[in-house]
Amino acid sequence: MIVLLKCHISANNSPTCSDGIANQDEISKDCGGTICGPCAQASMCRLTSDCTNVLCTNGLCQKGTCYDGLKNNGETDIDCGGSNCLPCASEKACSVASDCTSKNCLSGSCIANTCTDQIMNGDETAVDCGGSCPTPCAAGQKCILTKDCANVLCTNDICASATCTDGIKNGAETNIDCGGSKCSPCAAGVGCTDKSQCASGVCDGSSKTCADPSYNDGVLNGDETGIDCGGKSPNKCAQGIGCKVTADCDKALCTNGLCAAPTCTDVLKNNGETDTDCGGTNCLPCSSGKVCNGAGDCTSKNCVSSSCIDKTCTDQIKNGDETAVDCGGSCPTPCAVGKNCALTRDCANVQCTNDICAIATCYDELKNNAETDIDCGGPTCLPCASGKACSVPGDCTSATCSDGIKNGAETNIDCGGSKCSPCAAGVGCTDKSQCASGVCDGSSKTCADPSYNDGVLNGDETGIDCGGKSPNKCAQGIGCKVTADCDKALCTNGLCAAPTCTDGIMNNGETYIDCGGLNCLPCASGKGCTDKAQCASGVCDGTSKTCADPSYSDQVLNGDETGIDCGGTSPNKCAQGIGCKVTADCDKALCTNGLCAAATCSDGIKNGVETDVDCGGSKCSPCDANKICSGNGDCASKNCVSLKCAAIATPTGPYSFWPMENNALDIISGLSGTGVNSPTYVTPGITGTGYALKLIRSSNQYINIPTYKSFASTSFTVEMWIYPTTLGGGANYGLFGQYEATSTDHDLLLAIIGATFRFSFYGDDANSGTTLSANTWYHVACVYDYSSRTQIIYINGVQDISHTSAGPYLGASGSIYIGNYYDGSNNYRFDGYIDQVTLYMNARSASDILSDATLTTWHSFDYEITYDSGPLKLLGTAVSVTLAAGKVSQALQFSSSSSYYQVRHRLS
Repeated sequence: MIVLLKCHISANNSPTCSDGIANQDEISKDCGGTICGPCAQASMCRLTSDCTNVLCTNGLCQKGTCYDGLKNNGETDIDCGGSNCLPCASEKACSVASDCTSKNCLSGSCIANTCTDQIMNGDETAVDCGGSCPTPCAAGQKCILTKDCANVLCTNDICASATCTDGIKNGAETNIDCGGSKCSPCAAGVGCTDKSQCASGVCDGSSKTCADPSYNDGVLNGDETGIDCGGKSPNKCAQGIGCKVTADCDKALCTNGLCAAPTCTDVLKNNGETDTDCGGTNCLPCSSGKVCNGAGDCTSKNCVSSSCIDKTCTDQIKNGDETAVDCGGSCPTPCAVGKNCALTRDCANVQCTNDICAIATCYDELKNNAETDIDCGGPTCLPCASGKACSVPGDCTSATCSDGIKNGAETNIDCGGSKCSPCAAGVGCTDKSQCASGVCDGSSKTCADPSYNDGVLNGDETGIDCGGKSPNKCAQGIGCKVTADCDKALCTNGLCAAPTCTDGIMNNGETYIDCGGLNCLPCASGKGCTDKAQCASGVCDGTSKTCADPSYSDQVLNGDETGIDCGGTSPNKCAQGIGCKVTADCDKALCTNGLCAAATCSDGIKNGVETDVDCGGSKCSPCDANKICSGNGDCASKNCVSLKCAAIATPTGPYSFWPMENNALDIISGLSGTGVNSPTYVTPGITGTGYALKLIRSSNQYINIPTYKSFASTSFTVEMWIYPTTLGGGANYGLFGQYEATSTDHDLLLAIIGATFRFSFYGDDANSGTTLSANTWYHVACVYDYSSRTQIIYINGVQDISHTSAGPYLGASGSIYIGNYYDGSNNYRFDGYIDQVTLYMNARSASDILSDATLTTWHSFDYEITYDSGPLKLLGTAVSVTLAAGKVSQALQFSSSSSYYQVRHRLS
C-alpha cells in the first residue's frame, strides 16, 4: 500500500507563504502551521492557532460564535457585546450602552448598575425603582412583584392604581379596602373615627371601632328592613315600614317592599277577624273548624265552644244547601209537601212548584200516587200503554210479551210474531221465523233444537254450522269469536283471517309452522321439510324429513360461509374467484370487491409461487436477506443458504469511476457516457494536472450514460469534485441524476438548489444547510444507507446533513446524467467544472469520505491494479508487476529489476 500526502517544490525550490501552494507545514494553502499566518474561515486546519481568531473544529476553521472563548464575531469583549452576542458584565470592554447588561458604558468599560443612575438596569423593574432598589415604583410603572410597587398591587407587570379589593390600605381608605370616599364602609371591629366609615352606621366612641349592628341602636343596619325591626330582629315592622318578606311585618303582608294594610285575603289573622281571613264584622263567615265568637261568624251558623261546627241534616238549623230545616239540597231526606224547595229532587217524590213541594197528581211526570208507571196504572190513574210497568192486566191498555196470554201478534204464549222473541224448541210454529233456532219442523209443526248441520246460523255457532262447539271449523272470511272457531287461521276483528307466514299456525302450504312451502321463508334447522328448498340451510334430511344444520361439508352455501363450504368460521379457505367478506375467508389471497383475488407480488401474503411474502419464485422480485428461498434465483443476493437468503455482499471498492481525462469513460465497469451539445475538458483538473469536465449551462451541455444501472433498494455513494462558476438566483444546477418516473423514490438527483446541495429521491430529500460560493472547488459526497433508510450529504469530507426515513430509492432503470438532472418535464444543467466522479454500491463511512476528501493518493492494489482510492485519482502505471497476497488483502509483486510502478500524474 502506498499513501502520499500533497507536496510541492517551487521553481526556485524555496516554499513561501504566498506561493499559492499548501507546502512547508501549512495546513491550507499559504496559511496555518507555525510559519505562515492563520487561515480564514472554512479553510482546513489542525489547531485553533491555524485559524484567524476562530476555532478549528472537524478540520475546518469555523465561523466565530458567542461561545468559542475568543473575541471575534463583532464582540466588544470575549463572547459578549456587539450586535451578535449577549451584553457584557461590568468591567468588560464596551463601545455603546447596549454592549452592557447594565446598559451603562463609560470610557469603554461596562459600569455596574446603581439605583440612581437614571437607567433601568439590574433587577430594576422601572428606572431606578423596584427589584432590589429601596425605592418602590409608582402606579403605572413596570413591576414583577407587588413589593416592587409603592403600596399598590403589581398586576400584569404594571403597578396598578389603588383599589378597594387589593388587600392594601391605600388611597383614601380609612382601613384596608374599606372606608373613605371611594370604598364600602368597614365591617365591625375595624377602626373608625366617624359612623359614616362603618357598615353598621355606628362607630363606638370608646374603642374607636365599628360596632356590630343591634336591634336597639336606632339605626337601620344589619339585616333590618326598618329601623330596629324586620330581618332577624325580634321586632316586627308596622304598616308602611320597609320589609323584604311578610315575616318582617306585624300581622301584615310585605307588598312592594312595604308592610301593607290588613285585608280579608292576606292569609293573616288581623283586621278584627276571628280566624285567618274570616269572621268578625269585616270578613265573610268562617268554615267548619275555624275560631268564632258567635253563630254569625260561621257559614253553618253554628258556633260551639268558640269553634264553627259543620252543618248536619239533623241539627234543627236550616243551613248549608238545605231548602228547609234538615231537608232538601244534599240532605238525604227530601222535603214533605208544603216545604220550601229549589228543585223537584228536594221534594219527597212530588214536583217543586213555585219553590214549594206540591201535592202528587197523575200528570206530574213522577211515579207516585200508587201508580205502576209514571202517571199511569194503579187505582188512581189511567192504564199504561204497551211497554209500561204494570202489576195486573188492568194496569195495561194492550197485550204484552210477558203477560202469560197468547195475544197480540204472538204465535204462541208470549213468543213469536212481530213483537215478541222467537219461540224456544218444542213450541208450536208454522214458519221458521217464529223459532229461536230458525228451524220449524215440518212434521211436528214445532220449533226444532239448533244442530251443526241444519244450514242455519244458530246455537253458539259463529258461522253457519261452524265455530263455537260445532265440530266444523269456519273458512276464511266467516264469522268467529276466537281462533279455535277458524280452520287453520287466526280470528281477527270477528272474521277468520287469510293465512300468513307469521300467524303461528301451520297453513298456507307451509311445511312447518310459518316456514317452508311456496309462500314462506325457508325453515330453520330441526323444522319439518320435504325438499331442500324449504330449508334455510339448503339441506333437508331424507331420513328425519327435517331441515339439517349448516355444515362445512354439505356442498351448500349456508351458515356464515362466503363460498360453498368455505369462508366465515369454516376451517376451509376459499379459492381465487370465490366469494368473501374479509381476507381471512380466502386461501392465501386478498378479499377484493367481495371475491378472493388472484395472488400478486404486493398483497402482503405468501401465495402463488412465492417462497416468502411477496418475493421469490418465478413471478416476484428476489427476496431480501433472511427471507425463505428454495434456490439462489429467489434471493437478491443470488445466494440461498439452508433455505434462507444470505445478505448481499457489501462491496467496498468503487463500482464506477469517471476521471474526466478528456472523455467520459468509466475505467472500472464500463458505464461510459457521451457528451451532449459538445461539452469540453479543461486542464488542469483537481489534481493540478490532467483534465476536468467543463459544462456551460446556457449551451445545455451534460454527460449522458445510457446504460442502465439499478439503484433500487440498495445502498450507494456518489462522490465528485465540483467548481461552480455561477450560483444563486433561485436556479437549480444538476450534478448527478437518474430518471425513471415522476413519482416519489423514482427520480434520483444530486443538485445545487439556489446555492445549497440537495440529495433527493423526488419528494424524499436531504437539504444542505451550507451556502456555497462560486469559483471554489468542493468535494461533495452523497451517501444512501439502505439498512437505516438514511440520506447523508458530506461537504469537503465533513457531514453536513442527515435525513432519516428516506426511501428506499426504487429506480431500477433510466439513463445516468452527470452535470444534469431531469424531473419529467425539465432538464437542469450545471455551470462549471466537474472532476473525479466515483460511484460506490455501498454506504461509505464518514472516515472513508474524510479520507477521500483530504488524502492525496492511495493505491491499495485491492481493486484494479492501477486504481487510486484517494480523492485525486492519480492512476498508476504497472510495468512487469503482478498482484500477490499482501499483509492486508493484495500487494504488488516486483519480479525483476526492470519492474516498477509509476503514478502517472505529476503532483502539484
